[in-house]
Amino acid sequence: MSPALKSLAEELETAQQALAIPIEGLVNFTLLDIPPELKAEVQAQLNYLRERSIRQQAVMQALVALSESGYPDIPVRPLPAGQLERLDDEREQLESALSLFTTAEATKAQITLDKIGEPA
Repeated sequence: MSPALKSLAEELETAQQALAIPIEGLVNFTLLDIPPELKAEVQAQLNYLRERSIRQQAVMQALVALSESGYPDIPVRPLPAGQLERLDDEREQLESALSLFTTAEATKAQITLDKIGEPA
């Protein structure tokens, strides 16, 4: 795993661990005999933390998959010689066509601002 991915994975793991105790506490609060309005607030916070935990887990899994795919390296795909030559021919044609263009110069624009309510 690249250092950048490893650092992010470690940060997410720490964040996951930090959510565990509050989630457990909120679950316990929902079991108490408390007013329905308060229970709804506790449940809303519990749902929020659970969703965050799920998202963090998904990101951690994506980091592992990205690392397993060879990140940050981009693999070179081998092609049969004829196919590579065809792409090279196409590249030459594209470069030739591209050389027929240049960046247009910006045109000047003049803007006059008048006071509101006064005729221009």
